[in-house]
Amino acid sequence: MGISTKWDTLIVGAGAAGLQCGVTLAEAGQKVLILEARNRAGGRIHTFIDKHTGYTLDAGAEFIHGQLPHTFEWVKKLRLPVSAVTGKNIRLLSDVSTTPPAQEAAWKKFHEILSRLRQDTTLDSFLHTYFPEESYSDFRREVLRFAMGYDAADPTRVSMLALRDEWEREEGPNYRIDKAPHLQASGYGAMIDGMIGRFQQAGGKWLVAHTVRLISLSTPAFVQVKAHFRQKILTYTADRVVITLPPGIFQKYGPKSISIEPGAKSIIQVMQRLGYGTATKIITLWKHPWWRSRFGPDMGFLISQAPVPTWWTAYPNDWPILTGWKGGPHPLGNSTPVIQKDTVIQSLVQVSGIPAKILQKEMLKCFIFDWYLDPFACGSYSYPVLGFQTLIQQLQAFFPQRLYFAGEAYHNRPPWGTVESALCSGQEVAEAILELHGLHKI
Repeated sequence: MGISTKWDTLIVGAGAAGLQCGVTLAEAGQKVLILEARNRAGGRIHTFIDKHTGYTLDAGAEFIHGQLPHTFEWVKKLRLPVSAVTGKNIRLLSDVSTTPPAQEAAWKKFHEILSRLRQDTTLDSFLHTYFPEESYSDFRREVLRFAMGYDAADPTRVSMLALRDEWEREEGPNYRIDKAPHLQASGYGAMIDGMIGRFQQAGGKWLVAHTVRLISLSTPAFVQVKAHFRQKILTYTADRVVITLPPGIFQKYGPKSISIEPGAKSIIQVMQRLGYGTATKIITLWKHPWWRSRFGPDMGFLISQAPVPTWWTAYPNDWPILTGWKGGPHPLGNSTPVIQKDTVIQSLVQVSGIPAKILQKEMLKCFIFDWYLDPFACGSYSYPVLGFQTLIQQLQAFFPQRLYFAGEAYHNRPPWGTVESALCSGQEVAEAILELHGLHKI
């Protein structure tokens, strides 16, 4: 058996949503237990230190996309320094034959039509309806490239009205979390560490390496949760349970992910319909920042047609770190090409013109994080499909006041697929629990 305590709320997953929910509930006096399958907290936030160079690196979420209230509330609470991400954007797109003014005119028309759109449709349908001419072929490619690369969205499924809500938001620059003098960590990892500290100070308990396999709601008096830990099956009971796992786990593993009794089939059917993309992030360390002489000392982001199409530097920091990114829709048939180091070199040869042998000699390390292959993520982040609000409502209505879903995939407002949306979702679920059960937040 597990800990012989009946918990008020049991949370599955110690990512940003789970920790935000846990902190809010624990500070309101609830007995809260978080079960985490990994040996660390953070989920798709994964900050680590390269022991040979001492650099702190983010394998998952890295940027704060604008002045986001929940994220900056934690930045303020934990006294975390942040810096604006600046630098020149470079575009190496050989398939674009139209002139910049023509592209600008196309984007102006795009936003004008989009602002008048009332009935939702997919991005693919929108482009074929309003930009069908051959003269817009370059523009269509550019829009699709952005939606798939940045939003990890399937153009045949993503909601156009939701994209409008996101793309037309004026959020300001991106930010990074820097290293604070009072902390060992930097990046999003510093925020996660601080959230764990606050959760424990409030009396919450969290356990790692506990993979939840069964959630039973068959008894009205309590929820029973069974988790695997070191070849043992441990049982925990609570008044309610909050699932913060990404939908990719249910989409990839189906009934083998977590058995929810009763109702597993219906829940998985809804999960299968949610939009969820995937991404591979590549972090390369170098002897020297060779891109400064190729693209200028203030290079920020580079967009290309290479196999790994997006790259960015640590600018304005003068660190020899170059990060690659390839995002896109969830693969069909549970198969996706795996990016290897050779693909990374090939991509950098294509964008820089530097021979492969020279790049290989200059490269110190290459970390490749394919989030689709991560068994506890099975992808990167969500995107809103047509009717996504109804799908989220269906999930929350299966077992009212007993089973909740929190996380960026279950948040029905922009910004989509971000740490901010995970924090907001976790906070909203916690507040709903406190309100429904007559509890009060401190």
